[in-house]
Amino acid sequence: MTALSEDQESASEDQESADTAATVQWPQIDAAVLGLPDLAVIDDEEAVSINELVASFEQAAHGTSFLAWRSYQVAAELHTRLVEPTMDDDTDWIDQRAQCAMRIAASLAISQLTAECLLGEALALRDRLPLVSACLRDGVLTKAQTVAIVGRTDLVDGEHIGEVDAAITKELRKRRGRWSPQAIRDLADRIVFRHDPDAVRERRKHAKGQRAVWVEDLGDGMATLAASMTAENARIAVAAVQALAGTVCSKDGRGKRARNSDAAFALLSGTRFECQCGRAECDAEIPEPGTLPPAQARIVLHVVCEETTLTDESNTTPAHMNGFGVISAEHARELAQRPDAVIKPINPQPAPAQPTPTPPGDLSDDATTPLPEVRGAQATSLEGPGETASDTTPPVCDVPEAASVDEGIPPLPEVRGALAAGLSKDRASLRAGTASKSQGLEGPGEKPSKPATDKPVNCEKPTRGNPDFWRRIPEPEPTPLPPSAILPGLAPHLPSDPYRPSTALITYILSREGTCSVPGCTKPAWECELDHVSEYNHDDPYAGGHTDPAGIGAKCRFHHLAKTLTDFIDDQILDEHGRPHTTWITPEGLVLPGRADSIIDIVPALGRIRWRPADTRTRPRVIFDGTGELPKKRRRPRTVDKHLRRQRERLRNRLRIEAEPPPPF
Repeated sequence: MTALSEDQESASEDQESADTAATVQWPQIDAAVLGLPDLAVIDDEEAVSINELVASFEQAAHGTSFLAWRSYQVAAELHTRLVEPTMDDDTDWIDQRAQCAMRIAASLAISQLTAECLLGEALALRDRLPLVSACLRDGVLTKAQTVAIVGRTDLVDGEHIGEVDAAITKELRKRRGRWSPQAIRDLADRIVFRHDPDAVRERRKHAKGQRAVWVEDLGDGMATLAASMTAENARIAVAAVQALAGTVCSKDGRGKRARNSDAAFALLSGTRFECQCGRAECDAEIPEPGTLPPAQARIVLHVVCEETTLTDESNTTPAHMNGFGVISAEHARELAQRPDAVIKPINPQPAPAQPTPTPPGDLSDDATTPLPEVRGAQATSLEGPGETASDTTPPVCDVPEAASVDEGIPPLPEVRGALAAGLSKDRASLRAGTASKSQGLEGPGEKPSKPATDKPVNCEKPTRGNPDFWRRIPEPEPTPLPPSAILPGLAPHLPSDPYRPSTALITYILSREGTCSVPGCTKPAWECELDHVSEYNHDDPYAGGHTDPAGIGAKCRFHHLAKTLTDFIDDQILDEHGRPHTTWITPEGLVLPGRADSIIDIVPALGRIRWRPADTRTRPRVIFDGTGELPKKRRRPRTVDKHLRRQRERLRNRLRIEAEPPPPF
């Protein structure tokens, strides 16, 4: 063995020293500098609270984004030094760019292809998307979100890339809330669709030409069968598989994913799909091979777009496909031309000649007064192949009922009035039908109201024989106003039950949300349930939980139950454009921002649809005859106390948000 020279030994020692320093440097950094909890006391509940633990995830994500930005900066500098000097005349098979990527691949122990992708992303951020790169540096974006934006803007030419970069950055920095991976993709797509439709057209044409079917070996005798196709065909195919898989009985031992796999094979091969419960008395109704069960034979795919998108060939306003996301205007027009497409205006009523605002009266769906038309919002439904097009019926959503609220509880109008007083001038109220005056919490220029007491309202004085009993007096039945006195707009709820949303409101909410309203959840809205954000007060509808666009949101089954059965609280307000802004409050009181995106960003006409105020008139109360002693009861049910606490928490949260300055980045 040849002995090392002194220079080689010195270089080896320097390398070992550098490696050692790089290894121990990060653990030596003070956790407080990084905004993270100290691991030495992390198990001490008094030193580190649950809220601090949860908040540290955001700080860690910001740090990860900054390190990813630094890595991109280093990769771009390597390209400047190694590739750019010979870039114009380098014709070698393994050119300087490949050699630059080889250095990165060896340093990170990644493949050559992955290293070349990293180098390409670094150059795109430096040369094409410098403002998006700054968002990554500041923690507004994660690395995965940045990669998605780079990929979605790859075909935008140099004439439009500056506008696209500025538009994406403006949306990212001005919005409160969280961006899911799908929301980031939709954001980039809708901006690219409007600024450079030619690039979108070419990219989609190329993608359609590459559709295929392939098989990948997974080992252990298993394989993956995959197919690429248009988004609408993929959604219809998946719905058909899920419909067939759902025909088995409750005793079938397979998991949901395994049943879907077997159903897909049965549909592709034309063989019969069987229930595997093994019982002679199995009640599963399996359809004939190659067909779907009668109850699920009609598969509907919902697409929302503006009217001009369908009628004007030059219009570039994108559309939204339920379960997929943003699609181009050209794609929406192609879907509308399909023979199985059903096009329905979301607001089809003709506009009145001269509407006169009057107090709300009868809020029935079948009122004869003409309603205003906000032209532009269209709902396109695609049905499964071979089926007859017909009207679509929104899903009947299971909305758990809330307990009635006792009269002694301070009503929510106090909260609503205080909020309206604390908002900025361009938002005089939080929603349609908000009280202009408060009770107990006054706005500017209002006289203080009398403090609330425990005395029941609308009661007679105690009788001599029963001094502790207050006899409740029923309120008169509401007198419906004539049709000419009805406010223009769509009815938000059923005429017979202000708790139940109308078909128009169900369609609107599901079209507006796009997905579950909880940030990060990608469950399609048309597979979600509707939920009163503030618990509906059945005893006094004016006091809380209005059935209107501001009071209703879409939640998947899991998050609906989580909100109902746990101490998590959500809140929602609408801005001047009708866009919902949500927040989530943990049981420990930590306020987390909700979704930053909305389908109104894609289809602005949704925010201009007008609604009548919700019917908040108090229903007749129960009449007691006053004979005998009433049994002793709690002042109010536990559930009502829970709802009251949630209302007060929402008030504090809204006032805090209004007092905060806009995002600093």
